[in-house]
Amino acid sequence: MWEYFFFPRRTEPKKYELLSNQKLHRVIAPVIESRLCPLGFVRQKDLTWLRSKDAPIRQVFTFVKWKGGVFAPRWGLSFDFVPHVVANATIKWHRTEKSAGIDFVVDARERECNISYIYGPQEVSGRIERVMQRVMPSATKLWDSTRCVSQIPAAFEWRKEGKHSDFLSLLSASHCLRFFPRAQWAAHRGKNRAG
Repeated sequence: MWEYFFFPRRTEPKKYELLSNQKLHRVIAPVIESRLCPLGFVRQKDLTWLRSKDAPIRQVFTFVKWKGGVFAPRWGLSFDFVPHVVANATIKWHRTEKSAGIDFVVDARERECNISYIYGPQEVSGRIERVMQRVMPSATKLWDSTRCVSQIPAAFEWRKEGKHSDFLSLLSASHCLRFFPRAQWAAHRGKNRAG
């Protein structure tokens, strides 16, 4: 009996079960698709959904793995008219659903939105619904306010003024883009030379 007081029972540590992107996708897809598919989103690849209804602006929702064994939602916009530089220094465009990439980024970098993927599917499935409830209002607000090219400057102002501050984004206003003016300049210059 005295052993109970002096040697308390140790709880079993959590077992590590690192989930790949494919396994994560299988666990979260039903919850994500129940929210995004009615809005017109389709699966682009594992952990990424895309809506092309407003092309040349495409709305993107994805999940990103971060340090510490967590992943969190990221949403934003993909612009068909923005170039990206590929490995051999050539400029490509992402004008299709398959090639679309996120250009204007909002990260949900707060603790409430982080989901551990190192303790197995139960940990993920237990948190995904709450995370989606937390981020969907902000994501849909951005998507609904940026449906045509003339609305894009307002999105940059929204980002610059920190109106997205309900989420802790570690990116400054100038780093919300995944493209660089130099690539745009090079693409424009090449276009002028060709024409």
